Amino acid sequence: MSKLTVAAIAVLTLLLSVQTWRLHTAQGALQDARALQETPARVDVAASDKELVRSESFAASSTERLLHDAPEPASDNPIAKALAALASTGKESKASARVDTDAKAGKRTMAKLVRAMQKHSDNPKDKSQKKNASEASRQIASARQSLKQGDYSSALAQLQTAEQSATLNSKEYKALAQAYNDLGMADEALRTYQDWSNAHPNDPQSYLSLARAYESLGMNTEAASQLALYQEMAGGKTDSYANAAALYRRLGMTSQEGALLSDWVGTSPGSAQAHLAMADYYRRTGNLPSAMAEYQSILQTAPGNVSAHMNLAQTYQQMGQYAEAQAVLVSALQLQPGNADIYLRLGESYRRSGDISSAIDTYQSIMSMEPGTTQAVRAQQQIARIQRQVSQATKAASK
Repeated sequence: MSKLTVAAIAVLTLLLSVQTWRLHTAQGALQDARALQETPARVDVAASDKELVRSESFAASSTERLLHDAPEPASDNPIAKALAALASTGKESKASARVDTDAKAGKRTMAKLVRAMQKHSDNPKDKSQKKNASEASRQIASARQSLKQGDYSSALAQLQTAEQSATLNSKEYKALAQAYNDLGMADEALRTYQDWSNAHPNDPQSYLSLARAYESLGMNTEAASQLALYQEMAGGKTDSYANAAALYRRLGMTSQEGALLSDWVGTSPGSAQAHLAMADYYRRTGNLPSAMAEYQSILQTAPGNVSAHMNLAQTYQQMGQYAEAQAVLVSALQLQPGNADIYLRLGESYRRSGDISSAIDTYQSIMSMEPGTTQAVRAQQQIARIQRQVSQATKAASK
């Protein structure tokens, strides 16, 4: 307990003692007044009140000087309520109007006393938790820096220190697990994800991260179990459908992925993202007519959706309908004229359909548009490939 708190309590005790004495004296003065003549009684009471005011004013002024910088009190603080109730006892005394005024002054003084006590009564446990949390974040950040510098022993020591913190928030658990993964310590990363879900059981992301960790270790049964918990906790949020579907795909659980995507489309029929995911699922599983129908439906409601254009073109191409695929890709280029990936898709479609001249022209456009880029390098490789194929075909025809 701080010195100021001790002093404040002492002053409060003194002030309450004075209040009690004042009430007792006022009651005695009223009884004496009935036995005496009216004029002397008024003199006696006034004299008593004057002495009373002088005594209480001294105590109040001393406390005022001590506590003039105290902050405002919290309305729901139990100490403040208790002290306010004590301060209100003076209202029942009707010795004189001056006594009531002095009681109000006493209440104001005690309110300042409460504010002073609150100023120095922060919960040390809360401070300790905040300090531990910030310290854990610093240790994890230092560990990442050590990893970048190749100092793996220091990184491990810093991570282990961070792990000893009394409380870690979700962000810190995730960063800690990722750092263990970067060190190649998959078991420690898995344990950290487990600790995260135990410490924050209402955080859906902890279950998703744990499911991904299990999947990376080939523990598919455990991954599916945690994935189900994630879906339950996430409550059908848009990103939960996409995240769960992607993990079901990696787990090879095709039927569960399809059921989930169908539920997403049914729940959000106006979501282009849901329909696009459903169409991609159909295309990957070989249901090309259903995929085409989904892509076309998306483009009717969202004609500017470039992803739908590109995937529809790929579906046409898988079905051998190259002219339709090329028409869709040309439409996509009108939406994004500088998109080199669309040019690459278009060049490939021309090559497969046997339109060599158009394919080379398209690849050369990429090289002129974005020289030195990865797409330009791929375009150059495709041109070289076409030239080899043409050369081989020419030699074969001459024989």
